[in-house]
Amino acid sequence: MTCPHCGAQVALGSRFCNKCRKRLSPVRHGYEFTFVPGSPAPGGDSPTSLSGWAYVAVPTKVGQTGIRSFCVDARGLICSDSSGSVPETMDGSCSISSGTGCVPLN
Repeated sequence: MTCPHCGAQVALGSRFCNKCRKRLSPVRHGYEFTFVPGSPAPGGDSPTSLSGWAYVAVPTKVGQTGIRSFCVDARGLICSDSSGSVPETMDGSCSISSGTGCVPLN
C-alpha cells in the first residue's frame, strides 16, 4: 500500500505512515472512509471539541467496488453523489448541491 501523503510504501492495514506519520484513511468493503473535522467549538470547554464534523465514504474503484460516494455530518444530513466523486465538505459539514454532486437522501 502507498501513503497518499508522501508516497512511501506502508504495510497493508496500517493506520499511520511510518515516514510522514500522517493518518492513513481506512479502506473497508471497497470504500475509503475519511473523517473531516470542523472548526473548534466556541467556548473553549475542551481543546478537542468541534463545532461540526463530516464522514465521507468514496468507492476505491468506481463501478467495481461501489457506484456512489456518501457524506454524513453532525447535523444528521446524509447525501450521496452518483458519480462516485469525493463529496465536498465545508467546515465539517456536507455541502449540498442541486442536481449534480452530493444530493440529500430522502
